[in-house]
Amino acid sequence: MEHTISIAPSGAVTSMYTDKFSLAFLGSQRITRASEILWDEEDQAWSIWFGSTVPLPQFTGFDSYETARAFEVEAMNYHFRTGQPLATFTGAAHA
Repeated sequence: MEHTISIAPSGAVTSMYTDKFSLAFLGSQRITRASEILWDEEDQAWSIWFGSTVPLPQFTGFDSYETARAFEVEAMNYHFRTGQPLATFTGAAHA
C-alpha cells in the first residue's frame, strides 16, 4: 500500500497514519480522523463518511470493511498527492 506524505510550503506535514512508519522524528504530532467507515443498515454495505456530509456515490456500497479502508487510503493519498478535492477521486471499482 502506498503511503503519501505531503509537505506544505509552511513545513506542515500531512499523511495518513500508519503504525508501519512513524513520523514522530519530525516533532510533535496531532492525529485526527479525516473520515469514518460506517455500516449502512439500509444498503447493507460500508460507506466512507467525511465529516457529517452524506457520502458521495464513489464512497458507498463497499461489501467489506477492508475494501472500504483500502479505498479510503487510496482516496486520501490521491488528495495529498494532487491537492484535488476528494469529490474528484474515482478510484478503482469496488462494488
